[in-house]
Amino acid sequence: NKVSQQRLEGGTVPEVEPYEERNKFAYISSFASHCVRSLVPEVVEITDFDLKKEEKKNQVEVLRTQLETLKDEEKIKKEQVENNKTMLMEHRERLKMMIETCKALHEGFDEK
Repeated sequence: NKVSQQRLEGGTVPEVEPYEERNKFAYISSFASHCVRSLVPEVVEITDFDLKKEEKKNQVEVLRTQLETLKDEEKIKKEQVENNKTMLMEHRERLKMMIETCKALHEGFDEK
């Protein structure tokens, strides 16, 4: 092994790193190897659940756009109803005035 070879070459026993230092290095090197991204692309397996989830997501998007469209149409219809309501109230007031005028004329006609 290396220690035996170094002892023979130098004639002395080399200083061995303390156990804690070797463990730190081993931890750092193993941590670094986990952090390195593979250059080979991973194969992503798509399950039925993923397909159904994607389909539901698309359906939700379609429904959301339909809901927004319906809300816009509802707002427009409400505005039209309010406009029609004010017009009808104005027309009602005019009709009441006309009825009152007709009653006054009719009463005056009967007296003559």
